[in-house]
Amino acid sequence: MNRLIAPLAIAGALLLAGCATPSAGGGDSETGGSPVGMWGEDTKGSPYLEFLEDGTLSGSDGCNGIGGTYTDSDGTITVELGFSTLKACVGVDTWLRDISTASVDGDALAVFDTDGSRIGTLTRAGS
Repeated sequence: MNRLIAPLAIAGALLLAGCATPSAGGGDSETGGSPVGMWGEDTKGSPYLEFLEDGTLSGSDGCNGIGGTYTDSDGTITVELGFSTLKACVGVDTWLRDISTASVDGDALAVFDTDGSRIGTLTRAGS
């Protein structure tokens, strides 16, 4: 009887460990992590995106405000841009407005255009 207690206790501990909630901060440190949160810096002339849990996103290409929706399926984030302002900004590379898909790799968000070409990378804010 005593020989069964230790293995059962270990098995129970392993089962409970699998039920643990993720740590605060929201992002996984591996490929395919959650996009929810801020990527880039919300400063004048800098591109950034903020993904919300409700499937919406907002941000800036460094010049113009952008917004839309996204879906996350098996690590591929598909973006549908909706609104955008149309200011002319000299010397600002507006590459982010060409986003079609993205993927999370640790604290980096790789951004791809409709051809699947990587057009840039944003770093998770605060990392």
